[in-house]
Amino acid sequence: RGVHFYGCDITGQNGNQQYRLQDGLLHKDLTHRCLVVRNEYLMEDDCKVAREQHIFSTVDAKEPRPHQIYTKALQDEHLA
Repeated sequence: RGVHFYGCDITGQNGNQQYRLQDGLLHKDLTHRCLVVRNEYLMEDDCKVAREQHIFSTVDAKEPRPHQIYTKALQDEHLA
């Protein structure tokens, strides 16, 4: 249980990585679910309930080199 780390899927196909940071909340794409902390565990809940927490923030954000290469290739092929 708890948080585990793994590489970012830059194609966007991994459903576990479909979260967006907005106003201190992590929103799961295409749902009304957000990540919240309950009893020291990270879990999903309705975003209306999660609004009380505002616990997430961006720290030392940078675009990984593989993603820069991928994005440039898409632009070069006029796919982005």
